[in-house]
Amino acid sequence: MTNITSLIVVTILLWTDDFSTVTTKDEFIKELIIRTLEMNAHEDLVIPHHKFVVNVSPSTSITLQDFIDYGFTRSIGDFQGQIADYRLLMDDGKSIHLRVFNDCFKLHWDYRDPRVDPWGHLVFDAPHWVNMIESTLNMVETILRSLPTSK
Repeated sequence: MTNITSLIVVTILLWTDDFSTVTTKDEFIKELIIRTLEMNAHEDLVIPHHKFVVNVSPSTSITLQDFIDYGFTRSIGDFQGQIADYRLLMDDGKSIHLRVFNDCFKLHWDYRDPRVDPWGHLVFDAPHWVNMIESTLNMVETILRSLPTSK
């Protein structure tokens, strides 16, 4: 699914869905994780900073610190304009990847957490890196084979 389509799906999920029963930030984050896991792998759930208010007294917006308090830890990811990356390891080995942007958070799930299974993450979640490594090694091999051999 393209990012535009994902944004449309997210808009429907988050602005028409009922969050009225959510009373804590932890419940809200848990609900976001559940909804993220219902989506396809690598499909972003977009959470604009200014739109999401938790029904606690007094009403307050969700912040990066709330995700950190929930258990997300600093990580890395392909650069897509984000300020930072965080991850939450799930019991089944998947991870929830949180990317922090100036105007929103983006959540998606990966098949493998790169901190636990880096090779599995490369193969299943970031195969473009495997292709780039393979291409680089092929290029190095070609260059080495083209060098004159000493006798």
